[in-house]
Amino acid sequence: MKRFVLLLFLLVNVSFLLAVAQTADFYVSPTGNDNNGGTLGAPFATFERARQAVQVLKQNSQGRTSPIVVMFRAGRYYLSATQTLTSDDSGTPTLNINYQNYPGEQPIISGGMRVTGWANIGGNTWQVTLPSSAQYFEAMFYNGARHLRPRLGNGTLGTYYRVADNVYMGNSNDPNCPTYVQGKGYLCYDRFKYYASDPISNKWANLNSPYPQGDIELVIFEKFGASKLRIKSIDTDQRIIYLTGPTDFPASPDMPSGFMKDHRYIIENVKDTLSQAGQWFLDRSSTPWTLTYLANPGENPNTDTVIVPQQPQVVTATGLQWVTIQGLAFGHDNWTIDPQGYPAYRDDVYVPGAVACYNCQHVTFDGVIVAKTTGDGIDITTTDKNSTTAHNVIQNSALYDIGVNGIRIGLVPAYGDTDANVPQFTVVQNTVVEGVGRIIPTGFGIVMGHGHDNLFTHNDIYDGYKGGIQLCSYDCPTGHANSHGVFNVTSSYNHIYNLGQGVMNDLACIHYTLADATGNKILNNKCHDVTDASVLDTDGYGGQGYYLDNTSANVVVQNNLVYRVSDSGIAQTCGATVPGEPNNIINNIISFAREGGKQEGCAPETSGVLLFNFERNLVYFDNGRPQKGCAYCYGGNCGQNQTYDNNMYCYSKGKSCQANYYLFHTSDKTCTQKNWLTTFNAWQNVGEDRNSFFQDPMFVNPNYPADNYNLQSGSPVGKIGFVPFDVNAPGRTNALILPPSVPATFVTSPLPPSSF
Repeated sequence: MKRFVLLLFLLVNVSFLLAVAQTADFYVSPTGNDNNGGTLGAPFATFERARQAVQVLKQNSQGRTSPIVVMFRAGRYYLSATQTLTSDDSGTPTLNINYQNYPGEQPIISGGMRVTGWANIGGNTWQVTLPSSAQYFEAMFYNGARHLRPRLGNGTLGTYYRVADNVYMGNSNDPNCPTYVQGKGYLCYDRFKYYASDPISNKWANLNSPYPQGDIELVIFEKFGASKLRIKSIDTDQRIIYLTGPTDFPASPDMPSGFMKDHRYIIENVKDTLSQAGQWFLDRSSTPWTLTYLANPGENPNTDTVIVPQQPQVVTATGLQWVTIQGLAFGHDNWTIDPQGYPAYRDDVYVPGAVACYNCQHVTFDGVIVAKTTGDGIDITTTDKNSTTAHNVIQNSALYDIGVNGIRIGLVPAYGDTDANVPQFTVVQNTVVEGVGRIIPTGFGIVMGHGHDNLFTHNDIYDGYKGGIQLCSYDCPTGHANSHGVFNVTSSYNHIYNLGQGVMNDLACIHYTLADATGNKILNNKCHDVTDASVLDTDGYGGQGYYLDNTSANVVVQNNLVYRVSDSGIAQTCGATVPGEPNNIINNIISFAREGGKQEGCAPETSGVLLFNFERNLVYFDNGRPQKGCAYCYGGNCGQNQTYDNNMYCYSKGKSCQANYYLFHTSDKTCTQKNWLTTFNAWQNVGEDRNSFFQDPMFVNPNYPADNYNLQSGSPVGKIGFVPFDVNAPGRTNALILPPSVPATFVTSPLPPSSF
């Protein structure tokens, strides 16, 4: 024990001495002055001044090979404008530029403003008059915690109300009512009917003048997305809520968007309901504006830290190269919805990042923190078809309490994109993403549009209302040279869990929506505890583990573990559209999926197109079945469209793992055939799973809370060719930053482990 203590003492002190030995070219401190020389004893005060000094030094550093280093001392740096970096701030392959923290200290770059000068006007109510220069904001952080505006209904998070019905017009003169529905009229996307029992009022104080129109907001939970809209007026006679702008028009009449009957919505920022401690309200009925806060017991906003976002983004870089940002924290960007509201766009592509790197190359974010945002966390995208985004890295970092998406890599297909300009050779590794979608609940941990040769590995992603890793929900085209496709993208060794939480639909730990691309892989990940909105909505669906959507092809899904998901362990909507490009789902462990181990969606367009191979998998189930959906058997030949073989199934409630009910689905092309559930023997007789078994794989203890999927000595899995893999390898290899838990911002209903 003494030797261990001595070793620990030596390690700590060696690390301290190494840190002290580090020197920088320039230093920045919140107590510094931009007229100083930027030395340790006389530091600069701002990021911008340090940036200017680096540009001058770089011009006089011919032949230098050691990095130019700027160190930030501890404290909070409030920006007067978004900090911008350009190609002029770039380093070179031999002269990197590092912006980093002073060893052992935590600098925070804030896009917000600290609010001071509060007056207590009675009880726990505090007010302050904001300066005339204050920008409109929709978020407030009190001692680092996100606090919400008042919501209609019970508690801080408010109550879900439900759409009573749609509103239709008799003619098409209104541009917000474009879709004709037979027998009903033209469907409107900027209004809906509410139930008479709902506490809706047209007398709310901030619904009408002198308050700005749209001061009260509404979040509508559709199927794929969630729109955040502004209330224009309320007709209490017809029970219609009118909005300042429409939700997103559907791409086709069958798309699940708009105001669907009995779908949930919440209403927030109703001044009349300001009653819960911790809530706040920004009064813009006159100038200057007044901010009111209801304090919790023991709080005093004059001595505590109250921050409201002000800058639309915190840091942006365009055309930056050979720069490292290390050990800095960023937060308090000020993304707000437009006066017409925010429609539910797929992947929320129009939301900016608090930290954004546009057309960047060889930029590294190492050990950074991005937290308390209103928009995305970090965006690495291409905005110019003549530029390139390549060889960028996010590692050892933490993103938490994020307004929308944690990390965005690339945008959706755009005219003029080529394989040369989209994000490529990007690495996100050893990073934690926690608590995303806190403003728009459709945020992902990592979302990627166009790009290729990107790697997402050894990350922890958890606590979101949508999915973990999302690739190209817009169906990126084929991945060959200059085809704008997504190819050679690997998601490996990620630990992803606690998603959906009953709030959103159509989600997964890892969700690929690709065309006939090649080289895309999902390897050695761990996924668990995914709950879609079926716990709250009758039409809720899609809490998947690993999800190959639409026409995804040539994807390898191998050595993954998934358990406790509300839909399927591995789902595939359609699959390859031409022969020779099946997805390969091999050597995975699929456990306690409520609907099915493997799900199939639509039939292939042409008979004989092999959609997937499902081989050497361990499927452990109780509530669901090994297979969900239709196995399409043209003329009785199932194997020409999908191949199941060498799998091991176990019904955990049955003797010898054998289930006593119909397990598998076979069908004609239309999936309308009656009596399409079949037994295992009948399933084998149509050519599927001929070398598969019902047998206990002998996990150590797969039941909650053990969740131990290691295999015991003597496990029979070798008889199907299953190769054991390390089920504990996924996740960060070195958890350098441990983020705090992030409170919910919507009412959640995750399924308990006993429900799986």
